[in-house]
Amino acid sequence: HLTWQPSECDENSTQSIVAYIDASGVSNVAKPVYIDTTKPVKTWADSKIIAGDYDVIFCANMMHIAPFEASVGLFRGAGYYLKPGGILASYGPYAIDGKLTPDSNVQFDSTLRMRNPEWGIRDTKELQALAIENGLTLKQKIPMPANNFILVFEKQ
Repeated sequence: HLTWQPSECDENSTQSIVAYIDASGVSNVAKPVYIDTTKPVKTWADSKIIAGDYDVIFCANMMHIAPFEASVGLFRGAGYYLKPGGILASYGPYAIDGKLTPDSNVQFDSTLRMRNPEWGIRDTKELQALAIENGLTLKQKIPMPANNFILVFEKQ
């Protein structure tokens, strides 16, 4: 009863998604659309997605391997594309209220920042501020394996 609309900002990944959809024969997964969250929200996916039409946006392992501006854009997009009561769920490593643990995540963050100074594990304090600016509220921090979390934001 769900329809999935995958998105990607990397052409190779888009081709991989198409290949998986074609090989699996699933009927509830649309062809992926190109989205670059650093671009203006209304230009996402060449207007193939509709404002206020989405129940859930799920983002996995993006914020820490992208410039912070990509996170800013993600929250802008969630505020624009989600229905009232809609959910932005984000999976990945996060610092929680200013504290990054365990040591493996501290080391991972350091490695990311050496690879690209614009990358790094984001703090829930920063993300909560972005959420508020865009009409969302952090509802849950769900611990996951490998020192990751799912953060659940709800659009007001």
